Amino acid sequence: MNRSYDVAVIGGGMVGASIAYQCAGRGLKTALFERRHLASGGSGGNFGLVLWSTGQPSVRFALDREYDGAARVARLPAELDFDLEYRAAHGHCLIATEEELALFSGHRDRFVAAGFQERIITPAELRREEPNLRVGPEVIAALQTDEAVLNPFRLVQGYWRQARRRGAQLFSYSPVAGFRRQGRRITHLVIPAGEIAVGQVVIAAGSWSRQVALMLDISLPEYFIQAEAVVTEPIAPFLRGFAYWGNALRVPAESRIAAESMQAGWESRSGDYLFGAYDFGAVQAGHGNMLFGQMTHITPALSDQTSRNLIPDSAREALRLFPQLGKLRIMRAWRSPAPFTPDHMPLVGRLGAYDNLLIASGFASAITQCPWAGEFIADLAAGGLPAAAARPFDPMRFDQPVAA
Repeated sequence: MNRSYDVAVIGGGMVGASIAYQCAGRGLKTALFERRHLASGGSGGNFGLVLWSTGQPSVRFALDREYDGAARVARLPAELDFDLEYRAAHGHCLIATEEELALFSGHRDRFVAAGFQERIITPAELRREEPNLRVGPEVIAALQTDEAVLNPFRLVQGYWRQARRRGAQLFSYSPVAGFRRQGRRITHLVIPAGEIAVGQVVIAAGSWSRQVALMLDISLPEYFIQAEAVVTEPIAPFLRGFAYWGNALRVPAESRIAAESMQAGWESRSGDYLFGAYDFGAVQAGHGNMLFGQMTHITPALSDQTSRNLIPDSAREALRLFPQLGKLRIMRAWRSPAPFTPDHMPLVGRLGAYDNLLIASGFASAITQCPWAGEFIADLAAGGLPAAAARPFDPMRFDQPVAA
């Protein structure tokens, strides 16, 4: 086992694998450290939606990263020479009330003004788009977006496959237990197998990034939701795109909880249940499995255990929109964390507490951001790009000091 690397990337999800791929491509001796196996965290526990509509229209840099990233992801199967089970798909946000219609019409207007395409469609148009979707009287309209779906596991595998060909090394089941430091530099990572000398350290651990940073006495302004979903047995092609009910409560709740946690702490609230909601959505995976969810929880206590109401609630909501699936069997369920920050933009760049510490975490849509984030962090690690090039994502942008 090698004991020294130019770049140590912590986190074996889609962002970490992309960074390893790009760093190795720049001739940097690169190692990827993962506490379990590749895509064992949030990168594996998601619907595989290639979303640009989660961008912030008020911050052009952020919106462009989402939109350009979605276009870049469409080209990744050719770049990585790997089938990602990618397909273009319409997203349909179902609207039930006039208040929601006004809210999502405003969303459409802001994105259209920024140069993008979103549409409010009628129930009749929605039925033509998704003939297997029951559009009852409770649906008065839908917000339609042009997006895509892929297999998130294969995205991580595709990146790592090429990173390995470029010489990168993977340390699976190697949780980082600590760091050795000398002045303003990190000199070694401590893993169960021993100490690894490092030149640059990149934290790309998603919802675990905060835990990693705390070992360096850094309190990141990054927190997480925990989302739950169920997976059914495969069926013939059934759903062309994806559909979901809009929920206007979760994002304001995240903002409030982030502001409170920056002042009162996050870990100190580990016994508290801070927020819960059921944001039902449905998508069909490449092999035909239906994914239904999601039940969303905000609590600082990470858990792999799904809640007891997940399966009956998911079945009820699924049958409400797809009554013809009454005999479809549920094969498994999962619970997975997803990070958020106070302003719902990621933390990308150098963490000023150490001269050789970088971060790429807190993404609302990591699938669309991972191509750009991998290139940007690799350029920083290679010394070829100023950190100010991504100022809106600067991890030091918050008033509260990042250092604990």
